[in-house]
Amino acid sequence: ECFLIEEYRNQGTLLDLVNVARADSASTTGGGMDEVMAMWLTVELFRTVEALHSKQIIHGDLKGDNVLVRFDDPGMETDWSPTYFPSGAHGWASKGVCLIDFGRGIDMKQFVPNVAFIADWKTSEADCAEMRELRPWTYQVDYHGMAGIVHSMLFGKYMETIADRAAALGQGATKTYRIRENLKRYWQVEIWQEVFALLLNPLAHTAGEEGKKMPVLNGMRSLRLRM
Repeated sequence: ECFLIEEYRNQGTLLDLVNVARADSASTTGGGMDEVMAMWLTVELFRTVEALHSKQIIHGDLKGDNVLVRFDDPGMETDWSPTYFPSGAHGWASKGVCLIDFGRGIDMKQFVPNVAFIADWKTSEADCAEMRELRPWTYQVDYHGMAGIVHSMLFGKYMETIADRAAALGQGATKTYRIRENLKRYWQVEIWQEVFALLLNPLAHTAGEEGKKMPVLNGMRSLRLRM
């Protein structure tokens, strides 16, 4: 038996937060949460998953209701600053997210380095393209889950993806995946496009990674720093 004991957090999940934002925006924008809030939560999600993947752990079930918000009181003795400090200084270590439900977690250190998995269950849009197309996968399961979370924060609904076929034909031809929705022109469009491009097509972004393979830690880190 294995027990994972985490600190109890009673402030709800990211899904709860998305539903609150959607209700608040129903009479105005009719979508997700404020872009600045969504971007900060995306930064924290990236930071957390980067740390997990750097230890070769795959969560396996990333979705809004498996991410708890962490809006703790920094305490009276903290020199609180409303300006975000990525280092966690000035009380920001008490704000962020917390991952729960590791029931589908995979410790990649228990397998040979070139291992890959095949999904043997009925798949849906919630599963990554590799699973839906019976192709081998590893870290893609988490990147697709993260894309779905970011999409729900921005648009207030579940993600649907579109596959653009590559110019090449034949068995080696690849597809590029993108979200169905259009990003609002007053958003940080270039950054969000890169976020979804990386998370939905991680194998196309491994050139700058250690060993030119997943996990795409460098890609995630550079995007996080831009955000």
